Amino acid sequence: MAKKRDWLKKVGEWLINQSKEQDINKDAFEKREIVEEELHNVLDKQETNQYKTQKKKSILNEITAERAYKIFLLSWEDEGYSPRYFLTIGEAKVILDTLEIQFKEELTKWLFNSANQVEIIHDLEKIINRGRPAASDNINSIRAFSFISILLKKDQFDFIETREEEQVE
Repeated sequence: MAKKRDWLKKVGEWLINQSKEQDINKDAFEKREIVEEELHNVLDKQETNQYKTQKKKSILNEITAERAYKIFLLSWEDEGYSPRYFLTIGEAKVILDTLEIQFKEELTKWLFNSANQVEIIHDLEKIINRGRPAASDNINSIRAFSFISILLKKDQFDFIETREEEQVE
């Protein structure tokens, strides 16, 4: 009879342990489901953000540097400024074909941004007339000028006066 009691004790303990393990497993399973659901939500948001970023990039990628330059020149002229400072489309195409891909992408971005922001165009006109940026200029205008300056006609500027001004300073 003692053997039967020991056996019943062992079975009882095993059943109690199993129910505790099931409770623990059930809690762990519920927590795991919650974590997986949160992870899935985060991944969905991340995918959505990546999709939006890719969509923006694809729009900019569809705009070639040549086309962005044409758009920029149209915006420049719409503001009443003369395109005499800038290269012709044909001259610009030759230069644009020689540029590195990364620089060309940045140039395209700044041409497009400048065409869409009138303030940058006005600031660029002041910078071009001055021949160089000043510390008081808008930082975005200075950045745009640093890229767009590759498309400026160099013979439109009087570099002798600029050098004399630098020597006086």
